[in-house]
This record gives sequence, structure tokens and C-alpha cells, in this order.
Amino acid sequence: MGIPQDQSLKTHPIREGLIRALKNGGDVFGSAVEAVSSGVSHAVRGAGRVGITAKDVLSGAIASAVHGTLQVRGDLFEAAKGIVVGVLHGTRETGQEALLRICETSRILIRQTAKRGGSVAPAARGLVQGALHGARELGLDENHAALCAARSAIEAAEEFGAAAARDVREAIAEVIEGPNLGPKPSKRV
Repeated sequence: MGIPQDQSLKTHPIREGLIRALKNGGDVFGSAVEAVSSGVSHAVRGAGRVGITAKDVLSGAIASAVHGTLQVRGDLFEAAKGIVVGVLHGTRETGQEALLRICETSRILIRQTAKRGGSVAPAARGLVQGALHGARELGLDENHAALCAARSAIEAAEEFGAAAARDVREAIAEVIEGPNLGPKPSKRV
């Protein structure tokens, strides 16, 4: 088993890279995509050799990125969007595996945001936008990806109480609509 997650976050390369980029006025979305993609790609390749699962790698990467963003008071919407896209780039998964990864990333991201006292609303909006962006890049059904991200975010938020779940539902409703979850025009893309 690896280093306990909370201890490893203090010096995690994803967190450090994201903090450096954000302190230097870097693009939050682009910085998150780059840091998470690179970190996940390297870690996933070596994970099996040291007995760490891909889920452990992703949990650590997402927690680190959320922690770094919150530490410098970065934009959680843009960071969450970039984290989802970065995970998809880093794992290089396609098809059903990519959709499942979007669900898993959404759950972990909301849990980490809530656990660290961040606002789950912008994180939820960002992860749904990230799911739409990633699905578009991979040629996946965008509505299915958004639905997967939305459901997973709500389920994770429910673990933190009714207020968190309400905040996530309301935030998601600003980005997607109705049972078919067609994308709404976004003010922030």
C-alpha cells in the first residue's frame, strides 16, 4: 500500500505543479489538465508494479489537485473541468471505460472538495462541463457522460448531507437540463 493520502498531499507533484502554475497566473483549466494528465499517466503505468490500484492513483491525483486549487483559492469550476479532462487524457481510456472513469472521477472530486471545505457547487458545474468536453474529444455520447458525472456528483454530495446534495443538484441544473440532459448554453466554457 502507498503513503497515506493526507500525508502524501503535502508534497504531491500534481498539487505542487498546479500551485506553481496558479500562483504564476496560469490558466486554471489548462494547468489542471496538464498536471493531472501527466501525473496520472506516469502513476498508472507504475501502479501495478508496486501494488497500487488505478483507483488509488486517481484518488490521490484528484485529492492533490483539489487540495492545491483550494490552497491558492483557485477557480474550482475551471479546476474540476480540467481534472476530469486530465484524468481522461492520463488514463487514455476510451468507450465504456472512459465513461466509468468519468463517474469515478466525479465521485472522488465531490468527496474531496466537501472533505476539504470547498464549495461543491462550482466543482459540480465544472466536472459536468469536463465530462462534456472529454466526451466530445473521445467521440462519446455527451449526454451520457454528463448524466454519469451528474449522478455520481449527487451521490457523493449526499454523503455530506442534504445541503451539499441540494447545492450540487442546483449547480448541475445550471449546466444541463431535463431527463435527456442536453447541454445548456454556458456562460463559462
